[in-house]
Amino acid sequence: TGVRTRILLTNSPENTGREFIAALDCLKLFNEIVYGAGKPNGLERYMQELMDRENLQADQILSIGDHAWNDLYPVQKLGGRTVFLSPYPSSEPAQWDVRLDTLDELAAMLVELQHVRQQAKQSTEPISGF
Repeated sequence: TGVRTRILLTNSPENTGREFIAALDCLKLFNEIVYGAGKPNGLERYMQELMDRENLQADQILSIGDHAWNDLYPVQKLGGRTVFLSPYPSSEPAQWDVRLDTLDELAAMLVELQHVRQQAKQSTEPISGF
């Protein structure tokens, strides 16, 4: 699929976070879940560790979040890609790679991204962006 791993970082402690994620039926969507992540600083540290462990460049990482300070700024600062997902107006001065309002828009974007990646594999031209 072109996606190496799907990781969820949450500031919630494991005892309450696991219960909430299970109630959303999302536990199996992620290869790894990090509870008590200590975002925003914890996200930056985790990203550095992930890049070292998986031999990734920052622009190969996509962070999707609804909280700019916790979910997006640390990734953007390191050169990663960002999707700001919120139905509410925002006064954030930063420019995200993608701005979406709904989970349906996110799902459509991820399907389209997968489609573009599959087309790129069939051609000899590298894809730009994501």
